[in-house]
Amino acid sequence: MKHGTLVLPSERARHFIDLLGRKANVQFVDMNERTMRRQYKRYIQRLEEMERILRFLHEEIARHEFNVTKGSVEAFLESDTETYQLDQVEDSLKRLYEQFSRFKENNSDLLTEKNNAIEEKYVAMAALASLHEGGVMGGVGTMPTRRQTEHATQSLLQAHIEAPHLVDDTMAFSNIAGVINQADQERFARTLFRVTRGNTFTHFQMINDKIYDAKTGKEVAKSVFVVYYQGAESSAMYEKLTKVCNAFGVSMYPWPASYNDAVSRIEDLTTTIEDKAKALDAFEQYILGEIRDLLEVPGGPPPEGADLEELRSSRIEEWRLFCQKEKSIYATLNMFEGDITLRANCWYPSAEEDMIRHLLLSQSNKQQVSAFLLSDKERTTKTPPTYIRRTEFSYAFQELVDTYGIPRYQEANPGLFTIITFPFLFGVMYGDIGHGACVLLFGMYLLIFADSLKRGDGPLKGMVAARYMIALMGFFATYAGFIYNDFLSIGFVLAPSHFKEPPGVHHGGGEHGGGEEGGGASQTQFVEWQIDPSSKPTPFGLDWAWKGAQNELLFLNSYKMKFAVLVGVAQMGLGVVLKAFNTIHFAKPLDFFFEFVPQIIFLVALFGYMDFMIVFKWMTPGPLQADLDPSVKAVNKPGLINTMINMCLAPMKGSAIDPSEQLFGGQETIQNILLILCAISIPVMLFPKPIGLLIWHKMHPPRTVHHDDGDDEERGEGEHHDDDEEDEHEHFNFSEEFIHQVIETIEYVLGTISNTASYLRLWALSLAHQQLALVFFEKAILGFIESDANVVLRAVELFFGFAVFAAITFGVLLCMDVLECFLHALRLQWVEFQNKFYKGDGYKFAPFNHKAILSTGEGDL
Repeated sequence: MKHGTLVLPSERARHFIDLLGRKANVQFVDMNERTMRRQYKRYIQRLEEMERILRFLHEEIARHEFNVTKGSVEAFLESDTETYQLDQVEDSLKRLYEQFSRFKENNSDLLTEKNNAIEEKYVAMAALASLHEGGVMGGVGTMPTRRQTEHATQSLLQAHIEAPHLVDDTMAFSNIAGVINQADQERFARTLFRVTRGNTFTHFQMINDKIYDAKTGKEVAKSVFVVYYQGAESSAMYEKLTKVCNAFGVSMYPWPASYNDAVSRIEDLTTTIEDKAKALDAFEQYILGEIRDLLEVPGGPPPEGADLEELRSSRIEEWRLFCQKEKSIYATLNMFEGDITLRANCWYPSAEEDMIRHLLLSQSNKQQVSAFLLSDKERTTKTPPTYIRRTEFSYAFQELVDTYGIPRYQEANPGLFTIITFPFLFGVMYGDIGHGACVLLFGMYLLIFADSLKRGDGPLKGMVAARYMIALMGFFATYAGFIYNDFLSIGFVLAPSHFKEPPGVHHGGGEHGGGEEGGGASQTQFVEWQIDPSSKPTPFGLDWAWKGAQNELLFLNSYKMKFAVLVGVAQMGLGVVLKAFNTIHFAKPLDFFFEFVPQIIFLVALFGYMDFMIVFKWMTPGPLQADLDPSVKAVNKPGLINTMINMCLAPMKGSAIDPSEQLFGGQETIQNILLILCAISIPVMLFPKPIGLLIWHKMHPPRTVHHDDGDDEERGEGEHHDDDEEDEHEHFNFSEEFIHQVIETIEYVLGTISNTASYLRLWALSLAHQQLALVFFEKAILGFIESDANVVLRAVELFFGFAVFAAITFGVLLCMDVLECFLHALRLQWVEFQNKFYKGDGYKFAPFNHKAILSTGEGDL
């Protein structure tokens, strides 16, 4: 990375920034971070208003259930320079917004008027049903007498009992009609009954036509109500009823005075409803036409078989991309300082310097202006950002590393090794041919259909970026499954067995219980299989004779535990070696000689020796081989744990190794030497480095550095590491450095032991996976296979048993266990491996790049 200053003319600054965003990778430093002077904030405000309009249009498109075509960012960037201009796009969006807003308001008004007409029509129809042809509504319009008013609040039945002549001759009845939501009609009726003390009669009639709310557009169920009461419109009862209706927000409509009036009113309202419906349909068709124009792909549909990078998006999607691109351009210009000439500090890759200069020079000649890049002549003290080039293959693995911490500038990047080590660790824990093949097939599906999944919005779109990782995880899980000879807990005969059955014993009996598939019923009498001298060990994977054996679990525990330790020590050793490369690259001899050297000695002398004994025991013959072949000399096979304990306690015990526990000649001497090296390496890690730093700082006294206000103001984002770095070189505190070294030493010594033990999770999760698969198979399938029931019943049992087996396998082993193994592999990668060398305190190179910005912000407005 290189640091420099970019100088642009203000009148053509936007053009140059747009060009750099297309063809170069430049990270700009905010020169106005402290002053907050933003020259182009008005452009940002305009673009934010345009994005608000785009969100409104997207909501309208979604309401009409249309899909927006999303093509490639590359195709948009190739055509947007000539197709779109900020003023034109802004005018188009404002025009569409005004039209949509006005039409939406008109639609709301028309829909309200249509709903009112439908409601009044049903009120008239209710009146038509209660009136006789040529008749009038009795009591309507007659003035009540004083006596009628006095009895207005009495019960109708009570009034009839006390003064029947008043009811028959002089009492007047009126009604109130309207429309209410069906959800409120029961509460409405109860309220009326209580308020009027039962002196009203309420009738409801459901409206069959669909009524849509003008604001939400949702269908609303409504009913016509008619309230009959005693009295006139000027009575106290009428006022009570009116208050209740207003409280419920009902719509009240006039009650027709006669049968003919009701018929005429219905005809008029029917005509009004038809007119409103036609107007609404016309507006809807216009809106649909505008939406189709927005969804049209500029340049027409792509040809058959066109690549994803050639596909263009809908016009509204390209407008969204254009607004996002322009907003990023003006946000970048806000980082520049100056008026006539704009200046900003920047970082850029050294490999692109000549290309950037040539780009600026050629465009300066075309535009008749002057734009240039000034590189720092002296090596800057500022900490550069970390720039790691990514491909689609390495993207997911690098994301795992960056989640832990961004690599320090030019620090060894563990992402390269993560490509193999992470899926391999997952495969060791998840090893199974069947389950691993399922993960592998899923990864292959993502690889094959990656382009179509990227264009869609399905749940698998987010997993496309990790498709190579998933495929490698499935591959290594399948590979480990072949090593373990495990297919859904069943073993395969991959090669002739190195064991033979005793005479008179058939497959399915004996200690191993192993048939051709390694299965078979358990027997109460066990026999021991013998090694066949005429055969050779299985060339690949686990011998199938171990499947189903009585001591299978003991053997697999021993094998997987040792293999986990081998893998762990190898990966930790790789981490320590990478630390050596870091010290050499950064020219830190103290770290190389007094950290790396003692650390690698401690690791190899203790756990490297343990790995040697594991491999030595595997490759040397034991007493059993010596009994079969007299020419073979047997080697003792002592327990490794006891051997390591005795090695560490030998100086205190003062006794020699028991010959029966000696693995090879000269073992005691070698162990003593290794133990001495371990003991010496600890103080070497602890004392020389802080003492050496103290001597160096005394020979090179700290220099005083002054920064004026101008320098402080020029410091921007990405330069916060400078002060820390200068403090490190100019201020040295021996006590702090010594305490830090003590912590580092203790952490490494204890961490090496605990990290080695932590790798035993490879054995534990592999064992758990295998045992879960075995239990599911035995309980769901094997029991029905060995059942004594007839063939039909066994077939039915197997059918349902397999369904249960498949469901449990998918939920537990293909979902939960995949996540569990993923997290444990991630922990080994981060803690046990990366903490040996990885600082992870850098900051990411974030260049101004249109493709990266538009791809990251896809779908955001």
